[in-house]
Amino acid sequence: MVFGNSPTKRRRLWWLFLFIMYFTTAWSWTTQQPWSMSAPQPVQDKVPSHRRRQFQPPTQRPLPPRKGGTSNSNSKTGSSLLFSEHQTSDLAVSDSELIDSIIAAKTASEVDWTLRQALEGKNISLSTTDRLDTQQWQKQSNGCQQHGDDNKFVSVVKDGVDNKLPFSQLSLNVSSAVLRRMAHVSVLEARSKVDNSNDANYVSNHESVLREEMLVDLLKTLGVRLVSAHKSSSRDQGQPQQRQLGVYPLSDILQALAVLAPNESTRQKMKPLATIVVDLLAGVDALELYKLGPIRLVQCLQAMAKLQIRHPALQQRIYERLLKPDAVSKLPARFLAHGLSSLASLEKTKHNGIQNDEHGGSEKERKQVKTLSRAFMRRLRKRKLSEDATIEDLCRALVATSNLLELGVMTEMEDEAAIFGFTSLRTILDREMASSSSLLNPSQVTDLISSWASLTDQRREDTVIEQLLEVCLENGILEGCNLYQLEVVTRSVQKLDMSSHVELTKGVGEQFLALVVSNGSKKYIDVSPMTTNEILRWPILAHRKNKEIMEAYLGAASLLFAEDSFLARCSVGDLANFLWFLSSAHTFNEKILEGIGSRLMEPEYVDACSPKLASRILATFTSLIESEKHSPTESLIQIKQDLFHNYGGHLLSSSLSPSEISSALYAYAKGNYLRDMGVFDHLVSLLAASRHECTVRQLSQSLWSCGKMMAWEGRELVQDETDQMSKAGPPYVANAENIAEELSTRLDELSPADIAQIVWAMGKLSIRDDLMHSRFARRAKELSACLNASMISNILWGLARVEYKNEEIITELTYRLASPDLQTSPKEAASVLFSLGRLNWRDETLFYQFSQKMVEQIEDTNAQSIANTLWAFRAVHLRPPQELLDTWAAEKLGLMSVTNSYGNIERRSEK
Repeated sequence: MVFGNSPTKRRRLWWLFLFIMYFTTAWSWTTQQPWSMSAPQPVQDKVPSHRRRQFQPPTQRPLPPRKGGTSNSNSKTGSSLLFSEHQTSDLAVSDSELIDSIIAAKTASEVDWTLRQALEGKNISLSTTDRLDTQQWQKQSNGCQQHGDDNKFVSVVKDGVDNKLPFSQLSLNVSSAVLRRMAHVSVLEARSKVDNSNDANYVSNHESVLREEMLVDLLKTLGVRLVSAHKSSSRDQGQPQQRQLGVYPLSDILQALAVLAPNESTRQKMKPLATIVVDLLAGVDALELYKLGPIRLVQCLQAMAKLQIRHPALQQRIYERLLKPDAVSKLPARFLAHGLSSLASLEKTKHNGIQNDEHGGSEKERKQVKTLSRAFMRRLRKRKLSEDATIEDLCRALVATSNLLELGVMTEMEDEAAIFGFTSLRTILDREMASSSSLLNPSQVTDLISSWASLTDQRREDTVIEQLLEVCLENGILEGCNLYQLEVVTRSVQKLDMSSHVELTKGVGEQFLALVVSNGSKKYIDVSPMTTNEILRWPILAHRKNKEIMEAYLGAASLLFAEDSFLARCSVGDLANFLWFLSSAHTFNEKILEGIGSRLMEPEYVDACSPKLASRILATFTSLIESEKHSPTESLIQIKQDLFHNYGGHLLSSSLSPSEISSALYAYAKGNYLRDMGVFDHLVSLLAASRHECTVRQLSQSLWSCGKMMAWEGRELVQDETDQMSKAGPPYVANAENIAEELSTRLDELSPADIAQIVWAMGKLSIRDDLMHSRFARRAKELSACLNASMISNILWGLARVEYKNEEIITELTYRLASPDLQTSPKEAASVLFSLGRLNWRDETLFYQFSQKMVEQIEDTNAQSIANTLWAFRAVHLRPPQELLDTWAAEKLGLMSVTNSYGNIERRSEK
């Protein structure tokens, strides 16, 4: 039997059958329109079946609506153009034909003509004094314009009577279709003007005026209706809505508003109305919302992202629908890319706090975004979809994936994002290589480089970036980049650590210089200081010694930094970075330094400065002024002193990093600024307190700064009778000892320059600690082969200053000094001999060898060096060379030596 042999089983099956029948019947009744004996009510704005697919222009223009008809709702010829309390429309016939005609229109004139034809078919009066006949309107219209084969005329005013279209009487379906079409017409008009002003589709001023007037009237009409519906829904919240607006026209309006907002100004104008539309969409039932289909739901997300509108409740409902397998599978490649882009934009809006979000981003929403982005990426990786996707689609998806990763959405999905990025980039490059002409524009190439810099895994071998950079260098891509795109390329190359790619860095510099020069007539008003800083940063870090690369960057910087109007637009951080660039590039320009220094002296810059920037300003400006290669003017020296006076107070902070403290100490010591020694003492104590966290370079440089400051102060610490340190010394000496002690525990990290600075500073500060000196001496012996003459001179001077005599280290250092490959200046030779004299170290060969070097370079020998050398010979009981004194006297003083009859030497002037 059909129902089985058991009576119990048959009974259960009958009950199941009856339940299914009951549920089916109840569902079918609840989905039908309620029947009423009262007067016909206005039909809801429901959308016919033709609206459930994407708009496609009809193959031929539909005929205008038939004339005649009644206001009865059952009339198949009734039009929905008049929407009143006592009239309904046959949406399946009237709206469908009219909307198809509107979609086929390409200009505002055609949209206007289409609506007027429909109105004329109903004999609807446009004014109280005149009825319009179609042919009569064509004959009497002013400002007529012909397009193509059809004559379509525009006339807003006829015989002094306002002939504007009655948008308030149109149904919401038609109004939304008109708005969306007019939005797309605006885009088409803008493109036609940019592409070719002489093209057949060129839009006249009259056409633009008509479009703007129609949009203004239409937006006002829709705004009134939407605001009314929004207030009604808010007032009746929690109760079933009697006249709920249709989801199709609402989605059309939302998309149109997004199209009409190409920039920030228009976005702010469209956003209030769009927010109302979003609220209305969020208020409809889920089943009604899902009738839009996956593509329209993605378009809604796209519109919300462009308008920077977040609505977590609506977004979650859309995400839930799109996460269904049947939804993602229906999305073509174009909308998958737009979906990823919309998710990234909405997450960025939430991250930046552009919109006050009362609900905030729930954990559920974050999981939905993560899951949906994964679904979109996996779908786009399918071979068929990847082949169907355009390069623009793949670029958009790649950029969106990078943005989602940077926003933290793809946590634990980094590998999958990198794989998607690699496959997409590989597909794009393969198409580019296979094409005879370039398929990529500068904007796309820079976006690809930036995205790949975020997606790539540095642990893996990168096989696509080289090819991508080659594309950037070829086909004039780099020459077509603007300043912002150059900034993106520079930042991405820095992130990828592509220091070996010299040609790209050189090309960016040349394009940067070309853009700066082209903007010179406008005083560089289009050049952003922030962009300039980003572009100048990378070459300094990677190629500062390459003159060929740096030439273009230095040329552009010289033009910009010399312009007062450009400096006036800079922040204190920008000016600090400019000084860092000049200091790192060892570029001294008196005019530029005076301009930047004078600008930094203004009160608003001083007040806005942070301790970090103050340290950078003082360190870089001092390094430029006190360079041995340049002789600064009195005005520059005064500016330096004023900078220390104004910005030194910012350094009385505990928020400075060890690097910033060390740089500030070096600036004070190098700049010989003694007026505010309290700042210097504070910085030394800060560094001593954090000495365990500092690098040996920071510690050794700070210790040298203390020694240099001691030299500037002119104080000498002497030993008293109990051989204890005099307490009359400055406060920073005790902290300097702690720094030296820390360095003595990290000998393996010390470089030759560190050793030279440490031993010299300890000698200058009179730190007499044999244990520390023995450790540093041992390290100096290990590094003796790497020491140059200047370093050895400083080490010997420091050891002699504290009378630390270690035969082993002195022997090693003098052996290194005797090396023929070691270049020694007269000043260094005199210092070495003076230090050996104080140590009472007699090395006759070295003494006469160094004195001979001084004779050979007598032009560079000063009186102090001669005096130190003569004293050193006397200290070790050696006879000073007569040739040294005679040569110096002859060359420097113009005297020549003669011997009288008694054998005594006399000095006579050559004159």
